[in-house]
Formats: sequence, structure tokens, C-alpha cells
Amino acid sequence: MSMTLPSEIQEKLITHIRGLEKAKIVQPGYGVQYDFLDPRQLTASLESRLVQRLFFAGQINGTTGYEEAAAQGIIAGINAGLRVKGKPPFIVSRTEGYIGVLIDDLTTLGTTEPYRMFTSRVEFRMSLRPDNADSRLTFRGSRFVQHIFFGTEGFCLPPLLISHFLYWKATLKPAVCPKSDMTEPLG
Repeated sequence: MSMTLPSEIQEKLITHIRGLEKAKIVQPGYGVQYDFLDPRQLTASLESRLVQRLFFAGQINGTTGYEEAAAQGIIAGINAGLRVKGKPPFIVSRTEGYIGVLIDDLTTLGTTEPYRMFTSRVEFRMSLRPDNADSRLTFRGSRFVQHIFFGTEGFCLPPLLISHFLYWKATLKPAVCPKSDMTEPLG
């Protein structure tokens, strides 16, 4: 059993189960508790609203799980670097990816218990699938890299790649984001 009750209570609980009256606990269960800041104090770039240039990611934001921490770390790290360079933040919206849903939920709704990124939290889960991640995000990522590291000139995406992504972007229909009543394109 996994529990966080005091060891004496765990012992009593186990011995009250039929067939385990004489059982002895070798190692009592324990729980790890941690404090977290109210993630509504963060911007969508994961920068503190209270202390500029201070970015947070992971359990401190009220999440649990390696994937959630890694996703936030990527976004917070990118945005910390952009902030230092005086560039605008890199924000992934709810309509673009699960990272966007995770960060939007945390920064707008907050959390009262450790937050996990469940598929059921995503309004656009039929559109945000692993099999179309490249068509949703690669073009944006390539443009981001081009703009940040190479400026507007000096780096050119292959024309075939550009036309491929422009085609898919044009074919995706706009989606209405129910939380903000804003119309945003999926692509």
C-alpha cells in the first residue's frame, strides 16, 4: 500500500485486514510533499510577474510529472534567453500544442493540487495529435530559429518546405478557443 499516514496508524490499518492480523510492516509508506507558488503569478512565457527576468518551471509551478517539468523547462529556458536578448517571448497557444494548454491552464486558472497534463484537458485534442505535430509546429519552429539566430536575412528555408507548410496552414480551418472566445488558426 502507498500511503502517507503515520507508521503506527499504517500498522493498525494493515493488521485490521482479514488475513493480515499478524503482518509486520518492513518499510512504512511515505509521501513527498512540496510547496509551490501560485502559477497565476506567471506570464505565458513562465516569467514571474513579481520579479522580472525570473522564470519558473516544474514542480514549483504546481505540476507533477517529468513530462510537465520538461515542457515548462523548454519554454522557460527559451524565453529566458529571449528576454536577455530583448526579443519577444515564444508562446505556444492552446490551439498549437499540449505545452500551450499546460501553461495556459496554470497561468490563467492556477491549481489546488499537483497538475497533470491529461488529454481530457485539451479542447482541440482531435487536432493536436502526434501524427500532425510536424505540420503544426515545424514551420513555426523553423521561422523562430531563423528569426532569432539568423535575423530576417542570412538563412533561408528550402522553398519546398515553405510551400508544404503554407499549403497545410491554408487548409486548416480556424478554431474558436472557448476559454477566450478568440478565433485563432490551428496551423
